[in-house]
Amino acid sequence: MIDLSYFESVAEGDVSFIRQMMKTFIEDVPVMVQSINDNFLSKNQSGLHKAIHKLKPSWSMSGLDVSLLHNIEADIKSGKDFHLLEENLKTLANIAEQAVAEMLEKYSLISND
Repeated sequence: MIDLSYFESVAEGDVSFIRQMMKTFIEDVPVMVQSINDNFLSKNQSGLHKAIHKLKPSWSMSGLDVSLLHNIEADIKSGKDFHLLEENLKTLANIAEQAVAEMLEKYSLISND
């Protein structure tokens, strides 16, 4: 699921920089997903759109497919009923949880080298 190619290309061999980017992902993604859920529950369309948009760079730099994020953004912009967004947001939360777990595993392997 996670692809560190972008991190590796930007870091140019600097393992500590790769680890820092991984740590940032591990720390920030759960907070961003919580913000998405909070905005959804409060039916804050603008806040939900901003929270989804904020997640995209972390998502794409980690090699995750951003198409789900684009679909959610399109649904928000089109005024799709908030309750119909719930399934995609649950999928997003599940992917995020798996991605953070995988990144944490990779982080521990790189940290021990």
